[in-house]
Amino acid sequence: MFGCSKTHWPKRQRTPSGSRAGVEAVEAALTLPLLVLLTFPMLHITHNWHTQKMLKVATFEAIKVMGSPDGTIEAAERVFHEYVDAFGIRNAQLEFANNVDYDNLNTDQLFWLRGSAPLTQNRLPLPFHLSFESTIRSSEVYYRKEG
Repeated sequence: MFGCSKTHWPKRQRTPSGSRAGVEAVEAALTLPLLVLLTFPMLHITHNWHTQKMLKVATFEAIKVMGSPDGTIEAAERVFHEYVDAFGIRNAQLEFANNVDYDNLNTDQLFWLRGSAPLTQNRLPLPFHLSFESTIRSSEVYYRKEG
């Protein structure tokens, strides 16, 4: 019809299935190091972030105890250590402000606490270390002494 001739396309030749194995090996050799370089830092960063958040939770629970009318430093440290032990954080400590007398807090007096833990004892067992600090610290948790 309309003067067009049929076009004959050349038949496609099939390659043997074994020749694809070399391409797959090259693809794996290129992508596997990239996946490793992305996965380990993500694990490290998320583990440190999680540890920091759990320190903040423990610090918040400790500061609630200390801010109660009959709260003491010893009771706050006990609650803090109960939480960090439950979270699996080793050798954690409460940090106190230097200019506050925690034994004689007045009603409505603002004070803060911060939790910290050594990074070397609380890091993932990865082949390399990505943090430049030696301590994981929670942010400061502020509270007012209840009356």
